[in-house]
Amino acid sequence: MHSSYFLSNLGLELLAEKMRQAEGYKDSETYKIYDDDNSIISALPNFHLIKGMKVDGPISQVIAHGILSWIYFAWENRFRKNIANELSVQKDDVMSDLMGDIKLLRDKIAHNFAFLDKDLKKLKVINWLKPGHIILRTKDMNKIQSLINKMEVHVLKK
Repeated sequence: MHSSYFLSNLGLELLAEKMRQAEGYKDSETYKIYDDDNSIISALPNFHLIKGMKVDGPISQVIAHGILSWIYFAWENRFRKNIANELSVQKDDVMSDLMGDIKLLRDKIAHNFAFLDKDLKKLKVINWLKPGHIILRTKDMNKIQSLINKMEVHVLKK
């Protein structure tokens, strides 16, 4: 997933540059996306589209937020279950501070318009974020992936 995020950022930047250099391109015009019936699905002023396509720009944020949500889903519905089975414990007994942080961020993305406020102090591993809208830049996503690569889990003792 991280590779997809990284390549998307690069691709968006290249596409934005190609659009800017295209003959007849105008900031003032609208970029339209059509469905199979040639009906407009969405439209966005070129100026905003180009701005949104910058590395770490608004479109990148949407992708980063989606990937963070997917990472937690994969943890909760596949990897956590597999670890529990391997250790012969209940899924809910397998814990990770990193995945707890990702769950908190996912919840804020999904249910609080990606706004992180008083819950900021609950973050144990991803503790460098600032209060306000959750902005995940390339360096943040790289750091999160590095943390996932060396993630530790523990089992609750009963």
